[in-house]
Formats: sequence, structure tokens, C-alpha cells
Amino acid sequence: MAVLLFGVAETCLATGISAKTIDELLSSYHARESKKVPDLEKKAAKGDAKAAWQLFGFYSSSPSFPFQGGYLVVLLHEGKATFWLRRSAELGWPDAERLLAFAIKNLNLNPAKFGKSQQEAVYSLYLKAAKKHASSACKELAECYESGYGGRRSLSAARYWYTEGARSDSNYCWRKAAEYLFEGKGGPPDLEEGYFWISAEHLCFDPQFTRANEDFKIRKQYEKQLTLVQLERVWKRLDSFIEQAWAGKLKLDNQPFLGKGTHKSRLQELRKSVVDLEDAHRLELRNNRN
Repeated sequence: MAVLLFGVAETCLATGISAKTIDELLSSYHARESKKVPDLEKKAAKGDAKAAWQLFGFYSSSPSFPFQGGYLVVLLHEGKATFWLRRSAELGWPDAERLLAFAIKNLNLNPAKFGKSQQEAVYSLYLKAAKKHASSACKELAECYESGYGGRRSLSAARYWYTEGARSDSNYCWRKAAEYLFEGKGGPPDLEEGYFWISAEHLCFDPQFTRANEDFKIRKQYEKQLTLVQLERVWKRLDSFIEQAWAGKLKLDNQPFLGKGTHKSRLQELRKSVVDLEDAHRLELRNNRN
């Protein structure tokens, strides 16, 4: 039996929603979605990957699952939840491929039908999901190469997938892509591209967050190695990119400022704060370089 954190519940708890409230929400969801199960099973039997994925979602959200250590956990065993996760991955649903790879790697789920070994199944599933740009698949595949999982350490492959993820709107990859590109890990340095990605991450976090402060420190270190002409060139591209990100036009893993809520007035307040800080920072750089 394996234990997997259920993402929705984990997110709810991280934002302060009580265990009781989550249990009530899941009970309501389960009651509503149970009516769709017969139709979904018919579609899945005909090879509908999305229907199989939805059935996994249904069976893995049972309100009977217990809380442990402050998190709602889904118990993945050789039952209906795992059956439909496997079936959805077999049918090529990218989120199922990514999640199954994660479960095989971290929870020792049986790799049968997906590879002759645990490692082969993990790389095969992650690669399929990453090529389809499934949420965080590029990051998790890059981490496998970076850590040498299964004896396959390759910084060039890690660099490729962190960068591919960043360019495919996976903001989970932005900081690592910046690190690999700017510092020349796994390939030649690309200072402007590395600076672009650390700046993108910095500008999509609430400036009060610890991570935003960390990103800003990295940005300032990178800026020391760039000319003002290079900085201006990146800023022009960055402004267009951030405008799209803030407008929700990019399919990011996490939308900007999501952790602070999505109320319109709050978002406007955050954006004004970030713009004011960024304008002041750029003005200071321009004055110091001229």
C-alpha cells in the first residue's frame, strides 16, 4: 500500500481551510460526481483517456480517506483508484503518466506494463508526459537526470528539460532553468536567458514572500555580469511576458500571486506594488550604469 498526498486537499490545508471543511467538500463532490460514473466507465472502456483520468479522480477523492499529519492522504493500492490511474496512463493522458511515474518512483508502485524495471518505467512515463507538457513533468524528469536516478545522471539532459519546461510555461522550472543557463551547467552559459527566467519568477511572487526575496538576491547577482544594453533587452521581453502571465494568458502551473488569493482588488494591489518596486530597481540600475 502506498501513500500519496492529494494535491487539492494539500493546497486547501496550506491556505488554512480546516480538515472538516475539506471532508465536507469532498463528500459533496463525491455525491455529485457519482452520477457520472456509469457514463465515464463506458467512455473509458472505449479508450477515452480523459474519462479514465476522471474516474481516477473520483475514486481517489473518497471522503473516507483519513487525515495524517495535517494532510489528507490518498491510499493508493491495487484497487479502483490505481486501476484507473494506470488505465489513463496506458491511454496516454499526460497528467496520469506524470502521476504514475511519481508513484512508481516514490511510492514503489508496481511498474508492470510500463517498463522492465522501476527506473525504466519512471523515465518512460515522465518522458511521455514531459513531451506533452504535463504540469511539472519536465521538472520531475529534469530532477531525475540531475540526481542520477537509476544511474542516468546527465546535467545536459537536466538542463534541457528545465529549459523546455520553462519555455512551455511550467513556472516550476523557472528558477532551475535560470541556474543552469546562467551558470553554464550542462552546456554553455546563456546569461540573458538565465536572467530572464529568474526575473520572471521574481515578478510572479508576492514581494513579501521569502521566495521572492531569494529570487531578487539571485537577480542582483546576475545583473552584475550583464551590461545595461543586455538588461534593457531582457526587460523589454520580460515586460511583455509578465503582462501575459498576469493576464492569465499563459497556462502556468501556478498563476501569479495565487497563494494570496484571487480577489481582484488584492491582485491589483499586488501588481502595483511589484511594478513600483521593479521601476525603482531599474531606475537605480540605469543611474548607476550611466
